[in-house]
Amino acid sequence: MQVGATGELWIPGFNARVRVEPCGNTVCGRIVWLWDEAAKGVADKNPLIGRVVIDRIRTAKAGMWRGGRIYNPQDGRDYKGWL
Repeated sequence: MQVGATGELWIPGFNARVRVEPCGNTVCGRIVWLWDEAAKGVADKNPLIGRVVIDRIRTAKAGMWRGGRIYNPQDGRDYKGWL
């Protein structure tokens, strides 16, 4: 997916769909569907539908993005990461 493209990622361990979209010259993603909104083992007790979980990831090379932050609702923490 390149900046300007959109798509959805299935997150199997979390049973969620994340819609990935361009946000400026970066890529962002938010949860658009969950199997169970009250998922067991989730530290974040706020509503998760609509929650940004991929924020300001930049294209590093074809098929790879890095920088920004990735949010993990299971432990309620932000991480630096890559896709």
